[in-house]
Amino acid sequence: MRSNVDSIKMLPSGREKMPGGAND
Repeated sequence: MRSNVDSIKMLPSGREKMPGGAND
């Protein structure tokens, strides 16, 4: 994918690659 900012938008919570996105 693109940057993690773009990935978090495509992923459910972005917890797959975004450590800070694992808020769920």
